[in-house]
Amino acid sequence: MDRDAYFKQALLGLLVGLLLPLVGYLIYYFMLFKVRMTLPDFVTFSLSSTYLPKILAVCLMFDIPVFMLMYHFKKDAFLKGMLSSLYIYAAIIIGAKLLS
Repeated sequence: MDRDAYFKQALLGLLVGLLLPLVGYLIYYFMLFKVRMTLPDFVTFSLSSTYLPKILAVCLMFDIPVFMLMYHFKKDAFLKGMLSSLYIYAAIIIGAKLLS
């Protein structure tokens, strides 16, 4: 694989790794909180409370099936991009823990 294709695969992995937890965040809201509060209220609640690291950790589980599938197909560049997104989320979770 040439450098350009490798970079594109890594970037795609990064984008997928950043977007899947956001999809998980929405699914988490619809499954558990839709009856109790609106989506803007849930976003405000999760950002202003100590629950943000916990919610993000749960939402990161949505990366696992895609990660395992790409590991099975030996898409190393894609996996490196996904791991980069996990590092970004880890920094956000640690920062949120320290600030709360």
